[in-house]
Amino acid sequence: MPINRSSGQASLATALVAFQKEFYETVGHVEKGSVNPFFNSSYADIVSCFTAAVPIATKHGLAVSQDPGYMAVGSASGHSVQPTLITTVYHDSGEWKESETVLYLPKEDPQGQGSAITYMRRYAYLASLGLVTAEDDDGNAASQQPRQQSAQQRTATSNPAQSGLKGTVASKAAATKARNGDKEQTKGQSSNLYRLFKKLEDQQGWDRDTYSEAIEMICGEGIRDDRKINFQQSSDLIGYLKKCAGEEDTNTTPPPAEEPQGSYTEEPF
Repeated sequence: MPINRSSGQASLATALVAFQKEFYETVGHVEKGSVNPFFNSSYADIVSCFTAAVPIATKHGLAVSQDPGYMAVGSASGHSVQPTLITTVYHDSGEWKESETVLYLPKEDPQGQGSAITYMRRYAYLASLGLVTAEDDDGNAASQQPRQQSAQQRTATSNPAQSGLKGTVASKAAATKARNGDKEQTKGQSSNLYRLFKKLEDQQGWDRDTYSEAIEMICGEGIRDDRKINFQQSSDLIGYLKKCAGEEDTNTTPPPAEEPQGSYTEEPF
């Protein structure tokens, strides 16, 4: 989405320059204060972002507001409403700039929307002020170390009381998801992930970063390589990508594309 802004930008621009100069001279970067137990890696949560930036931002008359929004999206099958996050940088002169980011929900429920908003807030906040985190390597360092996904690391669970199922049916569903957490990704799942990525790349302009963010949103913080996910995570990710590609109501799945040698999956994201 294009960036909206006030007619005047001189005061806002001057304040941003002064803010960034002081921030990088005194703070340097936003510390990664939270730990991802799945990959033994760290990341900067929204609290770390605000704690590092707000004191200096307000000193220069800057404030950031983030609000949920929505946009109408047209497709061959009709129109739909896509949730978004609107990030606005204000200056006390009254000048402002605003950007809107599409949210991709892991689940179509309030919890899924809240998770997507929280996830995107920190990225949009840092980008709006021109800030970076420590050792920002796009997850490559974590991907270089071999890992085995186990049920203890990433076990899909289901609460029968909240699942919409009752009694034995819900218990069996939870047990099945837990067992699937021990299974490795199948060759068919790998091919399907490749096919869906290529479809989204062709139709919607997805790139590696977009795909990696989708993996992380569905499979867990710090997980950005589809070769490192298990059977259940692959199944969840395929379902999400199908929804993004407009295949959620399709009864038959198209045959997986043949994955060429040296494809994007040959190197970690």
